[in-house]
Amino acid sequence: MTAADLDPGKVYSLADAAALFGVCPWTVRQWARAGRLPSLPRAGERGRYRFLGLSLLRLLGDEVKALPAPSETKAELEARGKAALERIQRRRCRAGGG
Repeated sequence: MTAADLDPGKVYSLADAAALFGVCPWTVRQWARAGRLPSLPRAGERGRYRFLGLSLLRLLGDEVKALPAPSETKAELEARGKAALERIQRRRCRAGGG
């Protein structure tokens, strides 16, 4: 699930919210208990966490704003990754790993 799939008026499950944020359901439960992510009231204990799409979008917007600005460009990251792979391959060759 992505933010583009969210309907502000639809109700989403705990699993949907976890998939959206890329975290485990336990983390989303903790957010709901702490009041960071408002959940809709529901009778019963099982499956009690349901979230309005608008709440998910708001939290998603806050999360995006809180991310640090990238310190490296995409090209710099790719070059650093390529160099790391080359170092790993050289180590394997020296160790006789092929």
